[in-house]
Amino acid sequence: MAYSSKRKAVTQLTPAASKRQATKSASTQCNKEKSKGIETDTPSIFGRLQHESVEVANDYREVRFPILGKYSTKDAPAAMQQYDTMDLMPADPRQLHHNISVSGPVAHDGKRPAIVRTTYNRDQKLTFFDLAPELRNEIYKLSLVSADGIAITSKNPNKIEPALLFSSKKMRSEALDMFYHENSFHFDNPETAIGFLKALSRLQRNSLQSFKVGDPFKAAVTPVEAELEDARIERYDTDYHWNRVSSASRAAQANLQATLDKAPAP
Repeated sequence: MAYSSKRKAVTQLTPAASKRQATKSASTQCNKEKSKGIETDTPSIFGRLQHESVEVANDYREVRFPILGKYSTKDAPAAMQQYDTMDLMPADPRQLHHNISVSGPVAHDGKRPAIVRTTYNRDQKLTFFDLAPELRNEIYKLSLVSADGIAITSKNPNKIEPALLFSSKKMRSEALDMFYHENSFHFDNPETAIGFLKALSRLQRNSLQSFKVGDPFKAAVTPVEAELEDARIERYDTDYHWNRVSSASRAAQANLQATLDKAPAP
């Protein structure tokens, strides 16, 4: 029996089951050849991970990422190489500047607020006086000012002044006026108050804003006597050319003295 072609002869002589098996075998062989070609040209990611190790470096720019390929400092743009820490880069590359770093939350417009980076010299030693005057004043206020006032039991001002005022001449010149201006001084008796005021310099006396004489418990029982003691201190200040007594205070003092003169003798 003659056949028109060899393929037709094979088709007619081969059973149906054998045909399917031959087709499946040929397809499997073709897929294997394609897979080998792909693996030879481009190794899989998992294969690269199994054969290459990630190096741990102190500088994050020297870290090798097998998935992304090798990366070195030379590959980075010049603008990025100057960032030697993990600072965030500006949202807009055109904003790059050697004195600008970015931190903090993202604004509503999508841009990060830029903060000026101050240069720091490791060899330079910073001192307390390198702080801004506003910060030094806040530190002085927290260290020297008492909300409850200062009780004076000695005529010597050096015994009640904080140790901070004796740390250096410059610190004393900056903070001494605040100590006497912001605090309220309390005296147990007029003798201690007068002796204390005599020991102060005129500059320190001019800085005083508030002081009281007498036991507070005693003043609560006899307020007239406490006011009289305050008036005695005010008269002393006037005699020593301390011009802190206002006209209203003088009028109150005269009124108090007139009241005492009219009071019956004990």
